[in-house]
Amino acid sequence: MNSVFHIIVRRLSTQQNHYKLVVIGSGCGGLACASKFAKKLPKDDIIIIDKTDIHTYQPGWTLVGAGIKKAEELEKPQAQCIPQNTTWVQSNASQVEPEKNLVQLENGRKITYDYLIVAAGIEINFNRIKGAIDALGAIHKGCP
Repeated sequence: MNSVFHIIVRRLSTQQNHYKLVVIGSGCGGLACASKFAKKLPKDDIIIIDKTDIHTYQPGWTLVGAGIKKAEELEKPQAQCIPQNTTWVQSNASQVEPEKNLVQLENGRKITYDYLIVAAGIEINFNRIKGAIDALGAIHKGCP
């Protein structure tokens, strides 16, 4: 497992702008893909793009719903979850130009790639579903 110091130093010192593989999203899907390819590709050929600093183990939500676990038990610092031999940039992708093999970050940094995996997940917004907040009541308070 990586130490937080190791990841921070690696993240700050790495300024390359081309990667063999870019993974947008550091949820279970994005991390699983990055981890699998990190075993086969040379060191630091993979960059993971995601702004979040907390990783939530998404499959565990069924246990929260059943009352077996608390939502906080599914969380851990994102830095502890980033696979070895990869680079993590804590930013969101603001633009993807697949015809140019290019991802632009919120700060304007441009990253080119040979391969791209988009595993950005979902963003829950119960407010967009008419009547959902009223129907969910107290249950909604525990959801992100």
